Amino acid sequence: MTRERYDPPMGDTRITDAPFEALRWVGRHWVHIVIAPVVVIVFTVVHEFAHAVAVWAQGGRVTEFNVIPGGGLWGYVRYEFDGGVEYSPALSRSRRTRCGG
Repeated sequence: MTRERYDPPMGDTRITDAPFEALRWVGRHWVHIVIAPVVVIVFTVVHEFAHAVAVWAQGGRVTEFNVIPGGGLWGYVRYEFDGGVEYSPALSRSRRTRCGG
């Protein structure tokens, strides 16, 4: 379906092609629209798992692993370190509780 382009006269600010352009864009990018939620969930799982690995590598315990978006977060890892254990908050930054200490 070919449509002639509307060239408005000078001073005419009507946006007549906007709905057609939006539909054309959706038609060209429908695959991306469909797979985007799946990709976001997969990358959130991988990202939060990396936080959990950092906690385990430093001797901590993962107490909660959540990858379901909500409350302004895409996911989070809650963890604990025993009192006196040195760890790097930059590597395991997420939701932390400290016990024994």
